[in-house]
Amino acid sequence: MRKKILAVVLTVTMGLSMAVGVSAAQGGDGVNWEELDNLGANITIGIENESTQRAYQLDEFLEFYTDTYCDKKKGIQGTRTMEVKAYTGSDPAGVGLVEYKDDEGVWKDISGYNTKISFKNEVDRYFHIQFVKNGIYTIRSYFIASDKSMAVSSSMRYVIVDKGTMTITRVAPEPKQYYVEETTTVANTTIAPESKQHYVEETTTVADTTIAQKNVKPLGKVKVKSVVKKKSSKKATIQLKAPLKNANGYVVCFYKTKKEAKKNSTPFVKKIYKKNKVKFTVSHKLLKKQKKLFVRIRGYQVVDKKMILSKKWSATKKVKVGK
Repeated sequence: MRKKILAVVLTVTMGLSMAVGVSAAQGGDGVNWEELDNLGANITIGIENESTQRAYQLDEFLEFYTDTYCDKKKGIQGTRTMEVKAYTGSDPAGVGLVEYKDDEGVWKDISGYNTKISFKNEVDRYFHIQFVKNGIYTIRSYFIASDKSMAVSSSMRYVIVDKGTMTITRVAPEPKQYYVEETTTVANTTIAPESKQHYVEETTTVADTTIAQKNVKPLGKVKVKSVVKKKSSKKATIQLKAPLKNANGYVVCFYKTKKEAKKNSTPFVKKIYKKNKVKFTVSHKLLKKQKKLFVRIRGYQVVDKKMILSKKWSATKKVKVGK
């Protein structure tokens, strides 16, 4: 997969913080990010076509990877974090699903990555980020020692999503106010007017991955009755046997072969439908003219403004493609 990525890689040196008190180089999290060189570690981020504008449809996924290298002091205990945040003037709810590929090649929610670890080398850790609103966003990966005496951070990436395009840059853009459509809020979930938007805009962020477990309700396995589409259409209609209990919506993954679906490979198309209905439609330009497709679906719920994914996928279902 890495062969497909033309990466511009940045490196930030990790070092020992000699003073953890307040200083000009210290962030609000109490960590001194000043670059020091006595630890010999770095985190790099690679993104396809950096600093070039490309077409982007809201709800699509941006793929990138990180590479972590520690030359000397491996085994330091601390917290690893991948952070995606709204930049000045942008709506925090514009960040949708963020996930990473684990050691077994399975895509999982980012909360499973942002955990306490023993710092070590990591090669080509892949990520997906979905944006659901126009805006400016930042991407950064970092590690902080448990006693906050040591820290390493990748260079910041700025992602600008605006009017059907995306631009990724290493230079902080001029802040812009992105206005949000008038919405109705119900139980921490923002629902756009039906005439303009068929998806629920949940207020999802990934900066803080601590979730009150008592608020998380169990999600079962989605049971798919049928998936149909016309050959010339970019829309697919999905019918479930019943709505999934406790779910706020569904993650729908399309594959070109049944083998890819079983291996949980990177999907051909991934969409999020943000309502819990027994029958719904998803749309993507890449679905058009596809003669053979397979689908897997799982549910999600929004808890404390965060997206929690079901651990169980539906059985793989073949899409019935009509004329």
